[in-house]
Amino acid sequence: MMLALGQVRPGAPWLDVACGAGTIALMAARQGAKVTAQDLSPRMIELARAEAAGAELNVTFDVGDCQRMTYPDGSFEVVTSAHGAVFAPDHEAVAGEITRLCRPGGKAAISAWTPQEGFLELANLEAEFTGRGPADQNSPFEWGDPEYVDSLLGGAFQLQFFTGDSPIRGESPEALTRLFWEKSPRTVAVRARLGPDREHELWSALLAFFGRHAGTSGVVVGRSYLIAVGKRKV
Repeated sequence: MMLALGQVRPGAPWLDVACGAGTIALMAARQGAKVTAQDLSPRMIELARAEAAGAELNVTFDVGDCQRMTYPDGSFEVVTSAHGAVFAPDHEAVAGEITRLCRPGGKAAISAWTPQEGFLELANLEAEFTGRGPADQNSPFEWGDPEYVDSLLGGAFQLQFFTGDSPIRGESPEALTRLFWEKSPRTVAVRARLGPDREHELWSALLAFFGRHAGTSGVVVGRSYLIAVGKRKV
């Protein structure tokens, strides 16, 4: 995403939406941008703020909803969201806020997972335990379709699209199941809704899934992504 956006103008006002642990926000700050980072989760903001402090970077962190942000119109030269805002349910509201906040001539970039067979199967598996699948309307996977992104942002931005793959890898099904069980925000959130019996079912389902993707070199699950980069039309 940073490579696709190109050179950062020193002092450029930059908003990282649904920033998570702050990866993009900190990279932008290191390159001289004046960064504001926003996330719905106070815990993620706490972690991102600690990362910035440890790196001695000056970033403004706010807790907020990316579907309804409080910043004035045209406040930012660059607006980004790396696998973050796409998880908000109201896609049109997210696109509207990105458009509203990015000044004419500025740039926006947003990334999402594409509905690749292996990773989609994993997302559907976890969604079975919440009652809502990623294939439902307003799924984050819709942002992985260039035509869909163009329908949301193409009226206000001149868009370019970039693709890549970031596969899930592990030495064994057991190791990956344990990793997801303890560290994956999505899996931890699903577990929080379940009782002991259903948790056991989820563990077994994850173990079986990773087992189906195991080979002689370990477990590999394809996980492709799309990055949309746009220049705000004047």
